[in-house]
Amino acid sequence: MRKAIIENEKVIKILELSEVRGLTFPLGQFMVDCSNDDVIVGDDFTDGKFLRNHKPVGAYISNSQLNEKYIAIENNNADLAEAVIAMQYENEIKNLGGKI
Repeated sequence: MRKAIIENEKVIKILELSEVRGLTFPLGQFMVDCSNDDVIVGDDFTDGKFLRNHKPVGAYISNSQLNEKYIAIENNNADLAEAVIAMQYENEIKNLGGKI
């Protein structure tokens, strides 16, 4: 789980923790779950929301999720490349007067 340490409505640190037990913070600091938010140090935390440049931050995407999306895109690109090659071949045959 990802946790943001907040001080004076600013994210000052991001922690990756397996569990939280007995953490205490200096006066004015507190911890907020940011597992679902793409929070970085320097973002604002106001009215229970993470903001960057006065706009809500996007959803957090883990490296494994990014890798899965990359693989899916690569597989799709390979399928598209095969389809393009097949269409080019068919077009060449037709241009030469042949039938498919």
